Amino acid sequence: MINNPALDVAIGLVFIYAIYGLIATVATEIISTLLQLRGKNLKKAILRMLDNGPIPKNTSGNNDLPNNEKVADDLSPGFLQQPEIRFLGKITKSGKERCPSYIKPATFTRALLNSLDYTWSDATNLSSLKEKLNPDNPTHKLIINMIEEANNDIEKFKTLSAQWFNDTMDRASGWYKRKTQWITLVAALLIAFSLNLNTIEISRKLGSDKKNRLEMVQAAGNYIQTMTHTDTLAGNELDKLESLNNQMQQLISETNEMGSVVDIQFDLETPTDWFIYILGCFLTALALSLGAPFWFDLLNRLIRLRNSGAQEKTEVKDTRQIRKVSVKL
Repeated sequence: MINNPALDVAIGLVFIYAIYGLIATVATEIISTLLQLRGKNLKKAILRMLDNGPIPKNTSGNNDLPNNEKVADDLSPGFLQQPEIRFLGKITKSGKERCPSYIKPATFTRALLNSLDYTWSDATNLSSLKEKLNPDNPTHKLIINMIEEANNDIEKFKTLSAQWFNDTMDRASGWYKRKTQWITLVAALLIAFSLNLNTIEISRKLGSDKKNRLEMVQAAGNYIQTMTHTDTLAGNELDKLESLNNQMQQLISETNEMGSVVDIQFDLETPTDWFIYILGCFLTALALSLGAPFWFDLLNRLIRLRNSGAQEKTEVKDTRQIRKVSVKL
């Protein structure tokens, strides 16, 4: 086992970041749920996929078809009204329907075909659907290209459209993370300054107080051994919040002694004191904004590094015993 004070201080700091980072994560999830950010983000992605605005003038398109056989330029209104999409969303007390927060690729493909008035009995040829689309509309053109690439085979078309959906959802995940990062940063700032989580002073206390330092390391090791942190649960926000809450309860039971480390009294008398306090809390907020999964993963690595010397020491001891016995013989 590696007994290095600097490593123990790092473990204590990372453990504190993980704990309060988890609180910031829970706050972000609650705010995101209340604001319906996932549903809004998914709807934004669908609008980006299916709507292209007005069609350029003086284009032939599918104008030779009767009006009742044309597909609308914007596909999202018909798509969002499909039962397989509507029934996944919630209905507010005022009766307003909310967009679901998660859609499976197969569900997207089925709703897309239904919104295009595809005849399901025609299971071998998509040429009739192709004729309804306007090649001058970018989204329609993309669907036409997928039909041609699939060689009018419905199963290949489903695979291609599902891949299109997955690629867009990868981008949408980036949009969502950028939005929630700001929420997490604000929550982290409130936590850091309201609880006086000064990284500079906490580091000093962990470095000078061996008892508290070892207690923090022990608590971190116990948590890593008894519980594995999960990052996100796809789809069900209530299950995700319940998982995060369970992790917080586990952390509270393992860290009763942490209060003596973070409960530091500050004498803010000089500008230097204020500077150190503000800088220390701001550093803590930046650390918490990285998210609990990052710090739990790093904590796990540090704990394994600290314990890595135990096995090597045992092996050296056993080797010496074997050599001593061989000499006596």
